[in-house]
Amino acid sequence: MHQIIMLITELVVSVIMILRIYSLYGRSARVLWSLLGIGVCFIGLTIWSVQQGQHGFPLTVFSGCHLAIVESASYHLAAPWGCLFVFDSIIFGMTVYNAYVTRRGLGDMPIHRLLLRDGSMYFAATALANLSNIVTFLVGGPLLPGSLATFATCMSVTMVSRLMLNLHAQTDYGILTEGEMHLTRELEFTAGGDAAQPHTNNDRDPDTVPILPLTRDEI
Repeated sequence: MHQIIMLITELVVSVIMILRIYSLYGRSARVLWSLLGIGVCFIGLTIWSVQQGQHGFPLTVFSGCHLAIVESASYHLAAPWGCLFVFDSIIFGMTVYNAYVTRRGLGDMPIHRLLLRDGSMYFAATALANLSNIVTFLVGGPLLPGSLATFATCMSVTMVSRLMLNLHAQTDYGILTEGEMHLTRELEFTAGGDAAQPHTNNDRDPDTVPILPLTRDEI
């Protein structure tokens, strides 16, 4: 059950990453379908690896239910985490490239600010957490493989959550924006025709139409 929860969690994190890249690249259908295709291939490889890695033996030297993993099974079980690491690396590379291109267009915008805004730092931290868990499968012997799986999953959730909070903080027009704008249908001209004088809040007439700000969902 614990492994199923981690699998669902990592799947949700990956979907959020795909949506972030899809947004950064101007909702490009080619980028979206490419990432989805890579994700489907990795899911197929993960299913095959898990089926091949179900080989272990119980340990009698420790109390409780402990299962040691043979070396060949460790390599198979490392493959799903390797897929996650490669996927995170692809996402990280795409965000860095987008930040570089965006900086060239903006001029003096600090590169670290763009990397933080786009989520590159968070994707890098997620990839490194997955890499640390991969190392446990490769050099951890029969007892330590997967010992950092919970840590890697928690890091993924934390980084993606922090990314969403940072995006909300960086937004100029947030969902909680309050205020009122007024649209005047026509302008009053002075008798001499010098300039157009718009209506003010203190001098409203029936032609003044109140407009409330729209939320992102309404837009």
